[in-house]
Amino acid sequence: MRFKFASFLAIILLTSLSFGQTTQLRSADCNRLNTPLNKTLYAANASADAYWFKLLNTSTGVTDSVLSATRSFAMNDPALSNVTYNCVFDVQVKMSFDGGSSFGSYGPICNPETKALVTTLRTPDCGRSLNSITQTLYANVNVADSWDFEVRNVSDPTTTEIVNTPTRAFNLGMTVSTDFQLLSQEYQIRVRTTQGGVLQPFGAWCSVFTPTIVTELRPSDCGRILPDIDYPVYAQVADGDSYEFEIRNVNSPLITEIVSTPTREFRLTMADAQYQLFNEEYEIRVRAIYNGVAMPFGGWCSVFSPPSNGPAITDGCGNTFEYLAYEYLTCEDIAATQYQWLLRIGSTFVDTLFTTSNQARLADFLDAGNLATYNYGQTYNIAVRGLVSGIWTPYGTGCSISTTANAHTEVQHLCAAQLNSFNTPISVFAIFNATNYEFEVTDLTGGDGVQNVNKTVRKVKLNELPQYSYGHEYSIRCRVTFKGIQYDWSTACSVTAPQPITQLRPSDCPRALSTMNKKVYANPLIFDLPNGLDPVESYRFRIAGNESAWKSTRDITLIEILGTAPAASTSYTIEVRAKYDGVEQPYGPGCTVTTPSSIILNDEPFATDMNSMKEESLVNIYPNPSDDYFIVSPVKSIKRDLLSYEVRDLNGRIMELIQPSSSGSGIGEIKIGQNLPNGIYFIFVYEANKIKEVKKIRKLLF
Repeated sequence: MRFKFASFLAIILLTSLSFGQTTQLRSADCNRLNTPLNKTLYAANASADAYWFKLLNTSTGVTDSVLSATRSFAMNDPALSNVTYNCVFDVQVKMSFDGGSSFGSYGPICNPETKALVTTLRTPDCGRSLNSITQTLYANVNVADSWDFEVRNVSDPTTTEIVNTPTRAFNLGMTVSTDFQLLSQEYQIRVRTTQGGVLQPFGAWCSVFTPTIVTELRPSDCGRILPDIDYPVYAQVADGDSYEFEIRNVNSPLITEIVSTPTREFRLTMADAQYQLFNEEYEIRVRAIYNGVAMPFGGWCSVFSPPSNGPAITDGCGNTFEYLAYEYLTCEDIAATQYQWLLRIGSTFVDTLFTTSNQARLADFLDAGNLATYNYGQTYNIAVRGLVSGIWTPYGTGCSISTTANAHTEVQHLCAAQLNSFNTPISVFAIFNATNYEFEVTDLTGGDGVQNVNKTVRKVKLNELPQYSYGHEYSIRCRVTFKGIQYDWSTACSVTAPQPITQLRPSDCPRALSTMNKKVYANPLIFDLPNGLDPVESYRFRIAGNESAWKSTRDITLIEILGTAPAASTSYTIEVRAKYDGVEQPYGPGCTVTTPSSIILNDEPFATDMNSMKEESLVNIYPNPSDDYFIVSPVKSIKRDLLSYEVRDLNGRIMELIQPSSSGSGIGEIKIGQNLPNGIYFIFVYEANKIKEVKKIRKLLF
């Protein structure tokens, strides 16, 4: 009996001690900021049987509670109806030690704060060019009590309007002020929401651009020849509040006049008198006005005032024409859709020529049908008329022109020039219907003599000659055969053949190298010479101040030029010079090559090499690690004359390169690494220029 009473007293004492305990949220959760809604919060005391959490939303004044069998609860627990974004909560906890039958007192208040919900326009609408003022835009948050859209003009950011909506959809037509419904404007919009009765902060401003209406003269008026000065032309857009037409004379484009009109119609008579002249080309552009906002001007369109009479020939009259294919006659530009040129010898009709421009060449008249009437030392009479608005004007005042006494030509260009290539064409002025062009080419430097080439075309190239040489100066003249008559030689013109300047071949200029030891090649000069042989005795390469030795072959690697391993992911500019005819020529243009970003050799990636190595080693390396040198010893079964080695650091730089001697004896047992700093290195073993094995070595200071 005494034992039972003692047990009962112990129970009562334990219960009283339990009821006296309180707790609160653990320190990490007590005043937590930016708490996600799905965050789990914990009581500090972990020894109770049950917990009662009470939450007061200080923004809404609503209190909820949740019962938990553990010391934690989630902010989004279904029992809590008052948890929303951007709110501060008074949270208290009480505990039960009898399975939830009874609870002690609430502990101290903690104040966790939920994260704010920031809203903006959705990404497709931020920066959008609107099709219309009422095009719908959307907030990127689609669940809320309501949405507030704030609008401002980028040109007046202090003036704003807020539009409240029950959905996340908005358009500028919802604004009260028409200042936010103008065309050709940049407006900025930001959004906020109300969540569970709590107003959330605004998100970032996003720009939207209202439509810009660009107009110009309607297509039927653009290029129109006006039948009279007062003839109307029209803007293409018809719904503007008003219009502004800007006009200028094409001959004085810096002088303009702007005419405002209430309609889209415009006449030259609305402008100053200087824009009411006959036989002129005027350019007109137009813009529309909407709600007091001027839209951008459209493009310029030409209109042509009526011609007063037939066009006169303004350029070429009285001239003696020498090169009929290049010398033009020009008449007044009356904006005709077509011009008709009349060619006569005295009063005898020869031919007519139709053009769409106000220019013509004598050669354009001539064909096989009237060749008999054409000759040198001949005088012609020419007049022209124009087709304006479907009506031909009278022929304007005519004039006479003549041809030279002889069929004569000259080198058209490149006189005294250095040719880029033996294949560069050297052209003379064309002679109408010439049957032969004879070119005489004299080597002024000496060696190639005097050479003649007959052509049916007016171009010659040095590589069409039986003999030609680099750097030689050549004198060229030409004579033509016309109607069976061979005329006199032209004036001589000298050109200089190209110098034997080379550079890297096109496939290497520029080039991203696939491997550190990839060869690049000089561009051979073989294609330029008649015998088909490369005249270059040797080549030399350089990078900055580093020059290679002279080579009889045109291939090179970076290490041969630099004298050391190239760096990874580095661009090098390589220049090449040739030794030709015993003379060292200048360096040619530089070409850039770029090394790989990692250890890549012979077009095989390092990682692949490591995974594809033979199970049986080709070489033995010892000691490893070492504080001095390493011995590399090939196994007896391999062909040593096929072996070569590269020692590379962790950045892929070549530290040592061991290649077989020219004698063909191959590489036997060697020492490497005496001059290597401490660190980790890789020895790449090549067999017939293919990676067969990679071994890691470590140099240490013992």
